[in-house]
Amino acid sequence: MRQLKANGHLYVNDKAKKVMLYDKYNGKLFDIPYDIYEQHKIDSQDEFYIQLNKYLSDNPIESLGSSDTLQHLRFIMTNDCNLRCTYCYANEGSYNKKIGKLSKKAAKQAIDNFYDHYNHIKQISFFGGEPLLNYDTVDYICRYVTNLFDKHKIKSMPMFSMVTNCTLINDRVLETFKNYNLKIVASLDGPKEINDLQRIKKNGTGSFGIIDRNLKLCQEITDVDIECTYTKNHVNLGLTCEELDNFFMSNYGIERVNIIKVIDNGNITSNLKLDEKSEDEFLNSYSLEKIKGKFYKDTYDDVFVRMILAFNSDSYTKTFCDAGFKQFTVNFDGNIYPCQGFVDNDEYILGNITESIDTIKNSSKNLLKKYFKSEHEKCKVCGNKRFCQYCISFSGESYNDEEHCKYVNELCNSFINGILNMQVEDNDEYRKTLKKIYSKLNKQYEKIS
Repeated sequence: MRQLKANGHLYVNDKAKKVMLYDKYNGKLFDIPYDIYEQHKIDSQDEFYIQLNKYLSDNPIESLGSSDTLQHLRFIMTNDCNLRCTYCYANEGSYNKKIGKLSKKAAKQAIDNFYDHYNHIKQISFFGGEPLLNYDTVDYICRYVTNLFDKHKIKSMPMFSMVTNCTLINDRVLETFKNYNLKIVASLDGPKEINDLQRIKKNGTGSFGIIDRNLKLCQEITDVDIECTYTKNHVNLGLTCEELDNFFMSNYGIERVNIIKVIDNGNITSNLKLDEKSEDEFLNSYSLEKIKGKFYKDTYDDVFVRMILAFNSDSYTKTFCDAGFKQFTVNFDGNIYPCQGFVDNDEYILGNITESIDTIKNSSKNLLKKYFKSEHEKCKVCGNKRFCQYCISFSGESYNDEEHCKYVNELCNSFINGILNMQVEDNDEYRKTLKKIYSKLNKQYEKIS
């Protein structure tokens, strides 16, 4: 009884005389007769939950992924960068290491090694620093993998993608994007007045003008998404997440914008760090009422899609993050990490491209076991565990359990209430939402499924 009361989300729409109870623990949704709810809502809620408690399921478990498929292989092309963003968690892209570039030889060895172990790699992405500072090796990787597929040495083509500051675009780069259908995530923090406060060139000038021009050139060639880092500067300028969404839509026609709050690695200044009030405002920007018309196809970065998939599933992931299990990052020096967030921490080196992937995976399992939900007593019985994720590389040992749990609980309640309200008040719109999301998810990987 206590478990269902803790994990049940009760939705009441008095206008529609509709009552539903969503069991966050196992994803089941119950229609409750409105008159029964009215009769028992004050005097007999314990009895109400007793009657529903029998529907609780056992702990569902989702595997850590198909053994022959890797979701994401990321290459750190270089740890050099031509910008000096004020909030950069990677210390100007260097990750506090000597500047270097990924060689073509190392790239080939990594690709061969991973494809010796996996039949399919769904996504190969290029990261930095600024990856286009090592453009030749980016082009080589795309060409080499495509050649493997053309010669039937691999079973499917990955999707190629890149996170770039969009300042180094030229005709050669655009040709590579076109030839290999390489998707772009462009880093842009909003209009000129905010972007040029944060995304600064080495000479101290702003980067908006060149990013704006190059982003539009890229849109003529390939799909472009936006990653925007939200800081106290946005708050001070009165820029809400909704206004940023509107800016990117009106200026570029881009719906898919990933707005992330600035990462506090202990080095950012007070004018960048979000205070508690600003954090609450950022959380409120994820009101599920805004899910209407806002659709995404990238399951790795977007909060909404991950939560919708969890809402409609009775399983949950064992880990808070798939780093080191469904994705790996190859650094420019050949060392392999769970993801790019660990590259500045030698403790999280899983091995090298010269070692077997089995060795890498065993190292990852042993090193990251402490981040399994099964290792935390509260997580074992928490209804939010199907929705719960956090970035283990930035939380690490300083991860604030209570703070994160509060955040996830508030986010889940907002999400569930919004989605149930959508079902009740506009069920056709709800069904269209699901259809559009799943359709875009399928299209993203239609070439590799």
